[in-house]
Amino acid sequence: MGGDLEGYRVLDLTDEKGDLCGKILADLGADVIKVEPPEGCCVRHRVGPFYHDMPESGRSLFFFAYNNNKRSITLNIECPKGEGLLKELIRKSHFIIESYRSADYLSDLKLGYDDLAKVNPSIIMVSITPYGRTGPYKEFRGSDLTVTAMSSLMYTFGDKDRSPLRLSIEQSYCHAGATAAIGCLVAHYYREITGEGQHVDVSMQEAMAWSNMFAIPRWMFDRYLMPRYGQYRAHKRTNLRMIYPCKDGYISFFIGMSNLSGPSEEALVKVMREEGIGDESLESVDWRKMDFDSMDKKDHDRWEQYHMEFFRRHTKAELLQLLKEKGVLLSPIEDPRNVFENKQLESREFWQEVEHPELGETIKYPGAFFKSNVNQPVIRRPPPLIGEHNLEIYQGELGLSRNEISMLKNSGVI
Repeated sequence: MGGDLEGYRVLDLTDEKGDLCGKILADLGADVIKVEPPEGCCVRHRVGPFYHDMPESGRSLFFFAYNNNKRSITLNIECPKGEGLLKELIRKSHFIIESYRSADYLSDLKLGYDDLAKVNPSIIMVSITPYGRTGPYKEFRGSDLTVTAMSSLMYTFGDKDRSPLRLSIEQSYCHAGATAAIGCLVAHYYREITGEGQHVDVSMQEAMAWSNMFAIPRWMFDRYLMPRYGQYRAHKRTNLRMIYPCKDGYISFFIGMSNLSGPSEEALVKVMREEGIGDESLESVDWRKMDFDSMDKKDHDRWEQYHMEFFRRHTKAELLQLLKEKGVLLSPIEDPRNVFENKQLESREFWQEVEHPELGETIKYPGAFFKSNVNQPVIRRPPPLIGEHNLEIYQGELGLSRNEISMLKNSGVI
């Protein structure tokens, strides 16, 4: 099965800010062509970690992860011949996605949306920039660090008595890429009805601000600025611990009350008392009727220490068994190794083996991001080598001779 977007072509001119957009469309069956400069996309050489810690080889694992299922051609779009070749490809394409630093970069090359729409009126262009194509910040440069800071999301990360933190891996690129893919599909639906293409403008800042919709409405409606709480959950009378250490790592849990989570706490207290942890006051509490507003903070702090003692005695697997057997509401906090070995993901065949002929090895990748009984997304090809499909596309599809291709290569066009 080819996928829901089989028969559609995407020209992917993005870097790390938009790689995920192209991958999502490729996983859905589209023919995604990575259009790289003659030396190759900067992500190959600049963004780590690298395969076997060999950055000089250009074997970026980041590139591997976000560029499988794509083909690759090289093209210098800044020269007249490169501009002409891109426009020839546009005639045969349905989408073009780009993430150049300047909002006007492609327009200055006469390759902006208005220029390309003259070549192919139904083309959908998606532009991913740090702050969008309009407004006073439109020409500002932006990294994951600055965009996360400017979205307010960073303000909520970390502990209350310390400075804001960022996540250890780039999140704004993923949010922007996924948002761009949605924009592509919405524009595509409109095109299927009307036949008209359009220009989709994706701001990384806006995409990240959407992911902070738990804090922004609090300011909009209550004028309450949510502080950082780290491993706690904020409440009016006390802060509820959400992360507890256990024997082999950490779990996510908070002391439950009310009809919603009171039964979970009752079950856990019973197990704790069987192990001699806590005092009789734990058993006298009606957890189904207790609520956070009437709870005494001193009581809560004492109960928290009892829970801390209990969790430290047990592994994540043992505590997860409590969830299954007793209905205790908790979740192990898994590290990447745990996820890689997770039985649930294994049973659903989440991981997919992909051959890398250039490495002489097979690498295991995360597979489809959803399952379907009609068109199941799969990894059909490994990430491409630099210009791996030049002949396939320039000769096989555009009709250039090998001699013409050789001349283009010697002159730095491809």
